[in-house]
Amino acid sequence: MSFPILFPLPENPPRQQPDGISGLACWYRSDDKLTGPTDVLVWYDRSGNGHDLTDPTAGRRPHHIDSDPLFAGHPAITADGVNDYLLSDTVTEISGVTEITTFSVQYAPTTATAPNLDIVWNFCTTSGSTLTSLNANCYFNTLGVHYNIGSVPTPGLSSVVRLTSPPVLTVPFIATTIWNRAGTTQATRYTPFINGSPRAITSMTDLQFTPANFTSSNLMVFGRNSTATTAGHCHMAELIIYNRRLTDSERRAVENYLGARYGIAISS
Repeated sequence: MSFPILFPLPENPPRQQPDGISGLACWYRSDDKLTGPTDVLVWYDRSGNGHDLTDPTAGRRPHHIDSDPLFAGHPAITADGVNDYLLSDTVTEISGVTEITTFSVQYAPTTATAPNLDIVWNFCTTSGSTLTSLNANCYFNTLGVHYNIGSVPTPGLSSVVRLTSPPVLTVPFIATTIWNRAGTTQATRYTPFINGSPRAITSMTDLQFTPANFTSSNLMVFGRNSTATTAGHCHMAELIIYNRRLTDSERRAVENYLGARYGIAISS
């Protein structure tokens, strides 16, 4: 008696390492770090562009977890939600582009308390002193996941939206967003996905800034200025940023890579 040989169905599209797709500006993975006894001294950029994340101030550095069971045993970088942050040099790769695509894998160890803003990441001006001077940022609170695009420099007007169907914040999730600075409406400025599933947004603040390109800014993770005001209390496993809009096939390939690595189910 013969039996058919069964093969697993291929992923559609297959998973893809982030550096196999053009336009990679920054790529941080939680096992690429230089640590002290508990602090993260450097979170290395594996994109090849040299945008390592650092914080020279003891007491403001995030911590590392060598094996986080919620990330399938992979390491995690965790911030205290008080003043921890990491900051890069100027990310010149985003200068002059109108769209970027971002992927972040994170969860909140405890439910955030509204209206506090738990910053996941942001592109900021040199000081990053006010939310409305940012190029872009992602944050969450008890109301869910929020996104902000700001006009840099003055008049510093911004557009802020929130996911209408947010994920459970205390469970690891992949937040994918296409940011379009040239969008004339909130619906065209933000294209968010959670675990590969498109999510709608609800309109919040919209001060109708003049559409413009992204500027060469610093990338800050977990905070938004030199004292890490509204620092995020979250665990992060990976952060990937491209300086263009990825195609649907490219986006799904990266999401499949992240889902397979961290044990997160990606919607079909």
